[in-house]
Amino acid sequence: MNLEQKRIRGESFFHDDLGMYLDGLGRYEAGLKEKLEAGRLAPYNALYCRTVAYGYLYLNRVEEAEAAAEEAPTKCLDAHPEFILYDIAFYRGDGR
Repeated sequence: MNLEQKRIRGESFFHDDLGMYLDGLGRYEAGLKEKLEAGRLAPYNALYCRTVAYGYLYLNRVEEAEAAAEEAPTKCLDAHPEFILYDIAFYRGDGR
């Protein structure tokens, strides 16, 4: 692995993009792992806060998705968790 490859692998966007591609291939566990890594590398990035919550939802881990969405504003002021919370309510069939 050359220096540029090492540098890119250390960037949060690399892991988030890889996670989304893995989701597209139906590899949701691997996708979530990459999204969590992106969140670790850039903990205050609102996009990553949301994609982690969606990653849990893709795996039918609804409680963890809800917890991640509710925690997002404490780390990312512009996270706007209402969108993922709406999707979770829709997924559950709630009329919240």
